[in-house]
Formats: sequence, structure tokens, C-alpha cells
Amino acid sequence: MSDLENKLITTADNNNLTIINKQLNVYNKLVDKSSERLAKEYFEKAENFYRKAKDYVKAKEFYIKALDLKPDFEEAYQSYGYFLSIAFKDYTSAIEVFSTLIKLNPRNELAYFKRGSCKSSLKDYIGNLADYNEYMKLTKINSDTYVSRAIIKSRLNDFSGVIDDYTKAIELDKSNDFAFTYRGIAKFNLKNYEEAIADFKHSIEIIIEKNKTTNKNENFGIANLKYYGKAKFELGEYKSSLKIFLKCIEQYPKHHFTYELIAKVYEKLNDSANHKIHINKFNILNEEHLKRIERGLLRKQPNEKKE
Repeated sequence: MSDLENKLITTADNNNLTIINKQLNVYNKLVDKSSERLAKEYFEKAENFYRKAKDYVKAKEFYIKALDLKPDFEEAYQSYGYFLSIAFKDYTSAIEVFSTLIKLNPRNELAYFKRGSCKSSLKDYIGNLADYNEYMKLTKINSDTYVSRAIIKSRLNDFSGVIDDYTKAIELDKSNDFAFTYRGIAKFNLKNYEEAIADFKHSIEIIIEKNKTTNKNENFGIANLKYYGKAKFELGEYKSSLKIFLKCIEQYPKHHFTYELIAKVYEKLNDSANHKIHINKFNILNEEHLKRIERGLLRKQPNEKKE
């Protein structure tokens, strides 16, 4: 066979391979589009079973089918992780799903936020904080962003870090009474009672001003009044602390622990009659509180099968 004939055969073979490859590419694209379309259909079914029909077993089945067909389906991973954490409280599996999503898209801020929330549910507050820090690098920062991180730090008893974040929250929103209250509590935990009192006062002033402008009658908050009174108590200002605790009872008459705090003040003031009255009131309300908890726990227990 001549060189010319060999060249002609080789050229023909190459042309055939080119045609075949083009046909395969077209076929693969059609398959990919078909798989993607089917994955979206499965995802929609999963969402319907989860959010409307409340059939969580079926929902899980279709989420998995959707992700098997389209392994880079970010929206499905996002919903599936959230679904596992809410419907099944399977935080470990949800963390794995969000971790896969982060590998697909390291700039998915919501994935960091939700994975951190799942870690918090497992009491992994260090992991929660690490994910929230990543979330903060990607999201728009406002006062509430710092408040949320301060709450995580409080679970780690990082009171200095808590104070730093609430201070940043206040710098961005000077009317954030929540930030003033809980910065005050952090200062109380560090035994900076006078600085704590200043924050509690400021929080109350903000709420009073809000009530004036909105014509509402918002309470000052149990946490604010309780720790405000406790700070005064620690400084030996027993009559001032009593006044604050009584204000707390006025706004929250069923808050049993406040009656115990009032009893302690009366004990310091050597008023045995009022001490006894408030200890008795505490015991009554505390017993009611424990019964409510017991009833709630019983309702959560599955029904036993009758033999």
C-alpha cells in the first residue's frame, strides 16, 4: 500500500473519530440536560413533601435522588441540610451536607451560618464560633451580626469577647437596648458592677423613649431588671436592689426566681416577716413551674403501645 493510500485511510479514520466524538458530545449534553431536569423535578417533589405534605420520609428520599443525579446542586444541598436539622434533628448529617456545600462553593455564607447553628445544637460552641466568623467575612455586617456572635461567645463564657462584640453592636446602633442589657450582664459576670449598672440604666432609658414614640408599653426585660437588682445587691445597696426587684415583679408577676431574690434582700434588711412571705411565694411559683416542665416533657414522650 502506497504512502498516499495510508494517508487517505488515516484521514478518513480521523474524520470518523471526529464525527463520533461530536455525536458523543451532543448525546452527553442531552443526557446532562435530562438529568438536570429530572433532578429539579425530584427537588420540587422533596420540597412539597417536606413543606406541604409533611411526609418527611418521602421528602428525604427525593432530596437524595435529586443530589444523586446532580451532585453540584447547591440549592438542593442547602434545603436538604436545613430539612435534616429541622425535621429529624439530625444535626450530624446536616453538618456533613453543609460541609459538602461549602466545598462546592466556599463563598456560600448561608452554609457556614447553618452549619454553625447545627454545631451549636450539638453544643460544639467553638465550632459554631469558627463557622460564624467565616459567615461574617462573607455577609453584610450590621448591629445584629455582632449581637449574634456575642451570644455564641457567651456560651463559651468569653465575657471579654462578649463585651467587645456588644460594644461594636452599640456603635452601629445606639438604640439597641438588647446589646446594652447583655453587655451589662457580661460586665456583671466579670464583677464590674458599676459599669454593668450603667448599661442596665441605659437600656431602660432606650425602652422608655421607644415607648414614648410608639405609644407602646414595652417591659424592661426580666434579664435587665434581675441583673440590675443583683448588681445593686452585690454593691450592698439593698434598698435600691429591692426597688428594682419589685419593679420586676410588677412587670413579671409569675417570675418565681425574683421572689427568691427579694427574700434575700429582706434577709439582709433583717425583715423576717417579708422574707418568709416571699420565700413562700417563690416555693409556690417554683412548684408550678416544675409541674409545667414535667407536663411538657410528658407531652414530648411517644405513646406507649398497649399490650
